[in-house]
Amino acid sequence: MTDLPFPRPRENPLCLGHDRAFDLFERARHSGRLPHAWLLQGPRGIGKATFAFRLARHMLAPSDQNPDDPQSAIFRQVAHLSHGDLHLINRRPHPRTGRMQSHIVIETVREVIDKLHETASGRRGRVVLVDAADLFNTNAANGFLKILEEPPPQTVVLLVCHRPGAVLPTIRSRCAQLNLRPLSLDGTVDVIGPWLPDRQPDRIEALARLADGSPGRALKLALTGFLEAYAGLLDAAAGTADHDLPSQAIFDVLTEFYGRSDIHMTAELLGQTLHRVALLSGGADLGRPLVEHEEQRLATISAGSPLDHWTSLWNKLNGLASRVDKLNNDPRQELMLAAMMFADRPTHGSGSSAPSFLAAREPFPI
Repeated sequence: MTDLPFPRPRENPLCLGHDRAFDLFERARHSGRLPHAWLLQGPRGIGKATFAFRLARHMLAPSDQNPDDPQSAIFRQVAHLSHGDLHLINRRPHPRTGRMQSHIVIETVREVIDKLHETASGRRGRVVLVDAADLFNTNAANGFLKILEEPPPQTVVLLVCHRPGAVLPTIRSRCAQLNLRPLSLDGTVDVIGPWLPDRQPDRIEALARLADGSPGRALKLALTGFLEAYAGLLDAAAGTADHDLPSQAIFDVLTEFYGRSDIHMTAELLGQTLHRVALLSGGADLGRPLVEHEEQRLATISAGSPLDHWTSLWNKLNGLASRVDKLNNDPRQELMLAAMMFADRPTHGSGSSAPSFLAAREPFPI
């Protein structure tokens, strides 16, 4: 149904962990007192869009079809966006450049408003699904208010929302709010497991732990090879990588991972590594290892350096991605400096006030 490694929300038959919210919506629907607009809010990646498309299928499905059956006609129609009474408002490619726009624009909203003036194609009403409401630009948000202020008959609006504070108060106030929560560890494993058939159970569980209840995030970590990069970074920082200079080895791992992800995930890789080093250095329980021989490699990295060094380094590098975004810094330059700082290891009681890499910088091919 898709050429992506994992299904799009509209194609995904697995919508786990939100049964309570689904039951609440269905009770309202069958009571005949269904609010005309719903704000489906919660952290990114927990399945809000998948949940919204499930609601849409149930509202649009004929009584003789199971809307959760991937082989049913209604499931296929929603998956292919071919149902005449389902209208999707989302980001679109720019008409001139072809690049995906960063926001939902007014032209998309007007297109749906025009369609809502037409006669519905079926008898079960219409659904307008917004993915996501916090991506409206100002004009689009103001234009969308017309749908909420004067809702067409038998039309239900479902607004996926990652950041409620970024949504106009006038939009929020006109919606019933349905809070979706992160999944449990087992729930995350159940969602991502079928899409990772080549992964060992311990790796799937490690991805779920890193994802903090967000299956979408877990799948993104798997797609970019986060755990493999983490293992490589441990080897580089521990000095066991096939390279004479630990800082160069660290830089190589970070830039390779950056090439298949983005600066935010790369900064997260670095931050997660420093966090785990600090936990071990402070004597905290790491729980189950994320990769093989993790504790031994972390012990090698942390040996001889005090805990406050690792916490201080984590704090210094925590803003790496925001510096790249806000200051338009060169990502590779930032990663080079981070690698040099990571490789520099003051020892207990060294009393050194300046990191050694400032005295003798190593060459980097940036």
